[in-house]
This record gives sequence, structure tokens and C-alpha cells, in this order.
Amino acid sequence: MRIIILLCFLLSSFCSSAHDSNRAYFRLAQKGDTIFIDANFPWTLRDALILYQPALENANSTEDFFEALNSYVEENLILIDQTGKKLHYNGLNEIHSEGHSHQVSYQIKFKGGNLSQFQNTLMFNLNKDQVNLHNYQINNMKGELNTDLNNPIQSIEQSSHSKIWWLIILLIPLVYTIFRMRLK
Repeated sequence: MRIIILLCFLLSSFCSSAHDSNRAYFRLAQKGDTIFIDANFPWTLRDALILYQPALENANSTEDFFEALNSYVEENLILIDQTGKKLHYNGLNEIHSEGHSHQVSYQIKFKGGNLSQFQNTLMFNLNKDQVNLHNYQINNMKGELNTDLNNPIQSIEQSSHSKIWWLIILLIPLVYTIFRMRLK
């Protein structure tokens, strides 16, 4: 019986993939005139930074990696407002997680608001099949968008209400016409 349980455990461990090294998660939220992004990177972030800045291979300090990470994020995460202006990158802070984790988390800040689109190519230099998953709550809108090598830029719908108004405007004449035809 113990052998069967052991075999089931070993088989299930080979079939499962608990930590996707080609996925990063981002939660975007606007507070006032600042956009905060909580980013969860896989454990392979260090490898992406070394590819980005090969001198880090021999670095001895965490400050060197943090400086490289700041440059890497500023270069690969670009936010654009509704006027087409690039939002100002305001740096990042590590978010300490408790317990065992195969990821590292940071809060990234951008000065500005009215986010219209963003480009996120973080980790693309390491994984060609990298997918960055984004949840956002911007300007009273919520949604999910993904970036990958084929689609590194995404737009945030600023007003879904305008689509409803167009639908109503088109339906009124249609309903009026149908009503008039039935009366004849």
C-alpha cells in the first residue's frame, strides 16, 4: 500500500507544474494622479536581468541588481495616457512576502493618470513564450489584458458607455420603423 501511495505521489509531481517561469502577474490601480502596479515576477527574473545587463553575472551586491531592475522596468514597461504622453516612471519598491515563494513582488509607480495603453515587454528577453497577465482598475473600469511577444501593447477601453449609447441611438429608429409598419 505504501508503494502505491508513493508511486501516485511521484506521478502527480511529474504531471503538475506549480510554478510557471514564463508568467508574470501585474495588478494596475490608479490612486489620485499615480498609477500603482503590483508586479509578481517568477524566480527567473534574475536570469532576465543578467541577459539585460551581462555585467551582473559577476555582481556581488543586491544594489547592483536593484539598479538594473529599475532600468529594466523603466525600459520595458511603458504607460501612455489618453493624450499619447508617456507617463513618468517613479521607481519601485519590493513587496516582502511571507513564507515560501518562487516569485518576487514589487510595487511599481508611475506619475500621471488617464491611462490609455501600456507596453509590457518584461521577461520577453528570457522567454519567447512569456505571457504577462494584467488586471486593472483604472478610471472606474475593471478588466484583464495579456501581453506576449506578438501583442506587447494593449489598450484600455476608456468608455464602454459610449458603445451602449451608439447601440441605443441605432435601436431607436429601428424600433420606431417596426412600430410604424405594424400600425399600417
